Amino acid sequence: MNKSIVLNEALSIPERINNFALNDKNKYGEISRLISDKKIQYIVTVGRGTSDCVALYASYMFAKYLGLPSYSMPPSIITLEKSKFDFSKALVIIISQSGMSEDLIECENKSKLMGATTILISNNDQSPIINSCDYFLNMNAGEEKSVAATKTFIMSLLVIIKIIYTNLGKNIDKQIEILSN
Repeated sequence: MNKSIVLNEALSIPERINNFALNDKNKYGEISRLISDKKIQYIVTVGRGTSDCVALYASYMFAKYLGLPSYSMPPSIITLEKSKFDFSKALVIIISQSGMSEDLIECENKSKLMGATTILISNNDQSPIINSCDYFLNMNAGEEKSVAATKTFIMSLLVIIKIIYTNLGKNIDKQIEILSN
């Protein structure tokens, strides 16, 4: 067995994808209805580190495939700059491996106060954000033993893609099963 924890976690990604395919109970249909009923007019994604890379990718994909203005916003715009927005027609998606970062917790709370519908995409079903967000989408990456982004980066992208495909009326579960083999 290789002693590299990062390598071992990377090699476990197909197994995590298979677990996700078999156990995904996320409410993509409810989110799709919010978007298709025109209750959401734009999407804001928020993340730090590698989750910010996922957030940027998500904002591009939402704009391209769902036709919604989307942007990735650094948490500091809300937490440090104390900016105020009208988020009454916004879907704010917080992406975080742990869901424990104080700035992301504050960002979700303040986004909610500004009228946003909020989603947490996380690997931690014990995150305090779950208590206030409208939706929790579990990426089911399993415990991270090394660099936090090893499995959760891929699993976060998978959740984003499922949001998009569900909204387009397409089922990608078969393709996800293929990825796990």
